[in-house]
Amino acid sequence: MREKEIVKLALRLGRPLKLQDVRELFGCGYRYARTRLGRLTDAGWLIPEGKGKERTHSWTVNANHKHWN
Repeated sequence: MREKEIVKLALRLGRPLKLQDVRELFGCGYRYARTRLGRLTDAGWLIPEGKGKERTHSWTVNANHKHWN
């Protein structure tokens, strides 16, 4: 259910979602937020921004996710 809240937040922000946004939303730590964002990325809900080779720092909602169509 928390993943759904993250997607809603990303849609409301009107800019790429950052790890700190998720931490502030839930009042959680780094690892918890990064795990949730990773799950949403793996499920296809979020798309990593940028071309970082080691780590992603921002995400956008995948408008082409099968759920939207």
